[in-house]
Amino acid sequence: MKCECGGEFEPYLEEIDGISMDCLKCNKCGKILYTSEQMKDFMSMKAMIKKTTTKRKIIVLGHSYAITLPKSLEKIGLKAGQRVSMKMTGKKTLEVKFGEEGEEKKEEVAEEEK
Repeated sequence: MKCECGGEFEPYLEEIDGISMDCLKCNKCGKILYTSEQMKDFMSMKAMIKKTTTKRKIIVLGHSYAITLPKSLEKIGLKAGQRVSMKMTGKKTLEVKFGEEGEEKKEEVAEEEK
């Protein structure tokens, strides 16, 4: 798709309010464009974040620490038994990815362990 400056819009990943969002960015002027579907996804994610933002206690499960996740996360694809990837993103922050991203990380870790 052409931009009014003459550039081309290309797929781009933008972060808004801490949410990674697909959009289109002009390769010439940098203008960002959102499709109606991308905006629907963004609004849905904002609502889900609001519903799932909670405080949880760390529990002991066998010889490990664990936290429980709200069942409402099923709406965005979380399933019991699903593999996830985790990484420290700061001194007191942990990022957990599931779905395709979680599976890709699992494969990378398996390769590194070989």
